[in-house]
Amino acid sequence: MTTSLDLDYYSKLFKTSALSKHSEKPIFEVTADYIKSGISGDHFPQYNNSLGEAFDLTPYSYYGEAFRKTLKVPSITFFPGSVMSLLTLGKMEGLSINFGSVETTITPVFDCRPLESLSISSSLGNESLKSHLRDLLIKCGSYSILTSSEDSSPKSQTFTPAILGSSLCQHIIDNFIFASPLSPPKTMLNQDPNNPMADYGIFCDNLMSWYQQSSIASDLFFDWRLKNSSVIRCFIPGFVREHVLDILFCGDSKNDINGIVDLTCQTIRNLPVDLKKRLTSQVLVTGNLPRLPNFRTRFITSLAFELSDNPKTKALSSIASLLDDISHNSSNGADFISQTDDGYNQLNKDLTEDLDAESDIDSIMNESKEKKYKNSGLTFDPSNRCWIGASIAVSSKMEGQELDLNNFLSFFSGAIGTLY
Repeated sequence: MTTSLDLDYYSKLFKTSALSKHSEKPIFEVTADYIKSGISGDHFPQYNNSLGEAFDLTPYSYYGEAFRKTLKVPSITFFPGSVMSLLTLGKMEGLSINFGSVETTITPVFDCRPLESLSISSSLGNESLKSHLRDLLIKCGSYSILTSSEDSSPKSQTFTPAILGSSLCQHIIDNFIFASPLSPPKTMLNQDPNNPMADYGIFCDNLMSWYQQSSIASDLFFDWRLKNSSVIRCFIPGFVREHVLDILFCGDSKNDINGIVDLTCQTIRNLPVDLKKRLTSQVLVTGNLPRLPNFRTRFITSLAFELSDNPKTKALSSIASLLDDISHNSSNGADFISQTDDGYNQLNKDLTEDLDAESDIDSIMNESKEKKYKNSGLTFDPSNRCWIGASIAVSSKMEGQELDLNNFLSFFSGAIGTLY
């Protein structure tokens, strides 16, 4: 096992005064590229340790080596991340969608139980986004090497994979991109059965032209220092900043990769009849990517449009809503208001009528209090919801899948061979 996990630090954590009380426990959220840790009862994880690419993070090695042998932990309890994320909003049901580093999972949850048989996973995630960004910048972007000379117009060069390393791509994702409010035309994304020779897909020339014509983002220049200490000035076209996230929403039909919106619709169609409406109105997206500007709004708008495009799910399009949206209605879901003059006028009329009906100051105060408590939990970072939910669960004495010295070998025996 590599030393990417600081066992000395976690050994000290277990001995802190905060853990002297039996009611408080250390909580770890383990993913492919980081470990978040802290103490139960906290409202956010205190520590976030990045992991190396070679880190062996199977549950068996993690528990067997780190916890059982080094830290002398008698037992460990596992909680499903989809359920824990919903718990931050006080919900026991919903459609939990986690955008992770190497995959995205769509998990329906009902009665605090993940419906694993209806869950769908996709290879689309942060790593595939970086790969797509790299391909777009090699095709459309450029850079120039800055020197100490007086040359005010350094020569522009085409990006290469060596220049577009993981850290540079992640810097661009974290700071410069956003989700476009416009979805690309399906006729450009999917193959035309009447014209099979026509180009299509996420990289086709027609789509690139449409991106450039419809883009509302400005081109961007910024400086970046390479590992060899040289400084380059990077050029990112505005349409790349605005539409690089389309690989997640729309996928790549040319390579048989379904977008997350399409996979979410598939999940909804596969739900039992009595759960379709309930879970469609309670969608929760988590992970680092939903923190990007307009990501959540674009996702739920695209989902509602995709649902309306299918006769079997058209009725659900009007109730599709984000669970952590401040306008969410827990009983009927958020209304999907059309972006037209008629829709705006109707909304304005409804608001005016509501104000006239609530002329009494006491009624207004009571309604304000109800809205306040209905919106509790909306301020949590989407990337921390899973950990915060586990913190709530442990503090509330909720039970999960517990492994101890007696049953951990038998628990993992079906997945791996005996190592000890």
